[in-house]
Amino acid sequence: MAFRRPPRAERPLPTEGRKRARRRWITAGVIVFVAIDAALVAWALSPSAPEVRPQPDRTAEAAPTPTASPTETPAPFVAPELRLLQALDTSTAWRAVPGSCGGAEPVVESTADGGATWQASATAPAGIREVLAIDVVAGGPVSLVAKTGDDCRVTVFRSFTAGEFWEEAPGELGTRSYVDPADRVTVVIDGVATPPPCAPAREVARSPVAVAVLCDGDVRVRANDAADWSSFAVADVGALAMADDGAVTIARVADESCVGVALADVAVPDATTCRAGEAPPTSLALDRVGESTWVWQNDSVSVQ
Repeated sequence: MAFRRPPRAERPLPTEGRKRARRRWITAGVIVFVAIDAALVAWALSPSAPEVRPQPDRTAEAAPTPTASPTETPAPFVAPELRLLQALDTSTAWRAVPGSCGGAEPVVESTADGGATWQASATAPAGIREVLAIDVVAGGPVSLVAKTGDDCRVTVFRSFTAGEFWEEAPGELGTRSYVDPADRVTVVIDGVATPPPCAPAREVARSPVAVAVLCDGDVRVRANDAADWSSFAVADVGALAMADDGAVTIARVADESCVGVALADVAVPDATTCRAGEAPPTSLALDRVGESTWVWQNDSVSVQ
């Protein structure tokens, strides 16, 4: 006989009250789910806190060494080649390219029309090999302190024929003042060789009452009755001249305000008068006659 499981008793159907309770639980669950989901979305969209990164320890780093800004170095002063110029008045003057004993021959010339034209002098036949100074006297001869002979000895040559013929006059050396380019640590004043007040000496100017010496970057002046030299530190002086009263005129050749040479009294070097020409001149000579100044720069001669 086969065994049969008895049938399960059927559950009773839920009542209306139970249905309403179940619906409330379902609604509450949905509300909680929506609230949690909204909170998660809000958190995801909110700005995050700034990221904190560890800072390196700079206490051990050395401070950078400051570097100096490059500065322009001014060009060194190059003095023009000295020429010789001696004027008698505003019309008559003598000039010379000195030459070099054993090298280039000197060139000596004179003018009688304020430098418009120049007449060459015959110095070679007399054996004049280098000119160191010129002296012109009204009504008298023109004379040169010059080197001559194979030994380049220094003597005086003079001419009574406007430079056509020359004769030696060594006895006049005792009254002459000059600088020998071969010995710039010596200056000759009134025939006496002496150490210069500054060195190396480039030029000497003499008047009846005073003497002036030009060196590199310095001008020294001494009155006849003074024991000491007065110093005037002017760096760009290319040449100087002395008036009969002892006033010293300098020619400055590196003055940016002047294309040519800037003339000034040595005691007031910044109060200049421009004499137009090339800047800077490669050769230069200067002389004073009364209130007028002769300037020979390169190939140009002017007197004002």
